[in-house]
Amino acid sequence: KSVMSHNADHERSHLMRSLTLVAVLVASSIASAQIYPVHSRTGSASAVCVANSPTRSLFLTNKHVVRNAQTIQVSDGTQWVTSQAITRDSKHDLASFVVLGTQFRVAKLLTHVPHGEEVSVCGYSPERKKFCFTGRWYGRTIQAPQHVLPGDSGGAVMVKHCAKSYCAGIHEGFGLEDRRTYLVTAEQCRLHLT
Repeated sequence: KSVMSHNADHERSHLMRSLTLVAVLVASSIASAQIYPVHSRTGSASAVCVANSPTRSLFLTNKHVVRNAQTIQVSDGTQWVTSQAITRDSKHDLASFVVLGTQFRVAKLLTHVPHGEEVSVCGYSPERKKFCFTGRWYGRTIQAPQHVLPGDSGGAVMVKHCAKSYCAGIHEGFGLEDRRTYLVTAEQCRLHLT
C-alpha cells in the first residue's frame, strides 16, 4: 500500500509540475499574442498587428527592418505569410505593411502614457531568454536594466491599462550614451497610419 501511495504522490507531483509549465507557457503566449516574428532582406525582426478587416491584417514595424525590401514575411505560428504592401514613414523609423488573412491578434494603440509608468518591451531576439523585459516609460525612451537586441526591432512597448494590454509604441534601438531603449510612440504610429 505504501508503494501505491508513493506512486500516487509521484504522479500528482508530476501532474502539478506539468500544469505549472502549461500555465507559464500560456502566460508567455498571451504576452506575445499581438507581436509576431518577421523575415525580410535585412534578417529576422518583429512586428505588431494593430488592425484587421474581414480579409487583411495591418502591421507596424521599423523602417530599418524593411530597408530595400519589396515584401516582408510574417509568421502566425503555423505558416509564413507574405506582405501585400509596405509603407515607409517619411519622418520616423516606422513602416506598416498589410497581409492577407485575419488569424492575427490585434494590439490596440494607447497614447498619453504617464512618465514613469511600468511597461514591457517585447520582441523576438534570439539573444535573450525572455520574450519581454520590464522598464519605465519616459516619452521617447525606456529606462531599464536591459535593452533591445538584434531581432527585437519592430517589437512593441506594451502597457497595462484597466487590466488590458495596449501598444504604447514600437521600439527602434538602443542609445549607447544614455543606455536607454528608444521608440516610436503610439501617437507617431497613429499619424503614420492616417
